[in-house]
Amino acid sequence: MSKSPYEQFPCIVTHDIIIRKMVDSDLDSLFEICSDENVYEYTPTFLYTRSKQFLKTAIQHLGGRDYEKKKWIISGISVSTSILSKEAK
Repeated sequence: MSKSPYEQFPCIVTHDIIIRKMVDSDLDSLFEICSDENVYEYTPTFLYTRSKQFLKTAIQHLGGRDYEKKKWIISGISVSTSILSKEAK
């Protein structure tokens, strides 16, 4: 029997990417994405903002309050360190 995704925030790690809970240190990257006119058109409505403070609150709510209420699971995607190590070489 599989566990409910609300027992522990899902984290998927592959060789190339990590799908995980967003954290405060993701703020600058998320702000950069939301500030890009080409991307902004496709961002979820709860991220329709140009305010860093709003995005910081959204990150905290998505991984905290909203997750605990079993409202939804919104994850961040980051590049694995193995990929970053290859690019640095």
